[in-house]
Amino acid sequence: MHNEEQTLPYKPDAADVPESQYWPLAVTFWIDVLVIAALVILVNIIAGVFLFVRINQARVPLFDSAGNVDMRQLLELMGTGAFSLLLLAQFLIFALVPIARITLLRRQSLAVIGFTASRPLRLIAQGVGIGVLMLLINALVSALFVAQGIAQNQLEQLPLFQGDYIGQFVVALVVVVVAPISEEILFRGYAFSAFFKQWGAPAASVISSLLFSIAHSLSVTQGLLALLIPTFIMGLILAFSMYRTRSILPCIIAHAFNNGVAISLAITCINNPNAPLCQS
Repeated sequence: MHNEEQTLPYKPDAADVPESQYWPLAVTFWIDVLVIAALVILVNIIAGVFLFVRINQARVPLFDSAGNVDMRQLLELMGTGAFSLLLLAQFLIFALVPIARITLLRRQSLAVIGFTASRPLRLIAQGVGIGVLMLLINALVSALFVAQGIAQNQLEQLPLFQGDYIGQFVVALVVVVVAPISEEILFRGYAFSAFFKQWGAPAASVISSLLFSIAHSLSVTQGLLALLIPTFIMGLILAFSMYRTRSILPCIIAHAFNNGVAISLAITCINNPNAPLCQS
């Protein structure tokens, strides 16, 4: 028989309210997913109203010659500041709902969802190593898709414009700092921990990774498969890290490293489109 320390992804705190007093996290997680979805929809409705006003004010065509929505025109109308606030609001919802569930509603330590770092330097080093591994795997998988004529355009959906250095910095800050923290709290901290307690590590890894992939499905307009599969693999690697370290810190570091390299290359190519690295 496994002891409690082996079967939990964290070491229980003596001050924690017993789990038996509450619904299982695997149940409350789905409730909170609905709450998160409702809040995200509300934020996007507000953003949609703002964009509608801007469209009416600008009176510019929003469709290209093929009849498709001109995403660049939409991004320019919204502006980097408004777009970044939209991303920031959504990511804060991802993070704050799980935190509120654990601390306010369950009156438990955030260690329940991986807020532990007994050896921070070691965890940071592990995070960097995992980040390098994910980057290599993502590059390989993406290359295989590109070879088949399938390429995703996730980064093209960001308001990155040549010479707009302040805007580029703001977007990079959200992508490299806010997004990894928020997504790791939700998908590895909350989702993985919830399903781990209910069904064990394999099921928790697969479910949390699937949810992680699905959450990114709206960030592309082409090449969806080329985004979902690498994202799912990335989720599995991060779930394994969560299981082994019992901390979301390495997951955040690895995620930030991966995003940082991707956004750095994107910004480099935006500002230097003729650079050899940017030719495709």
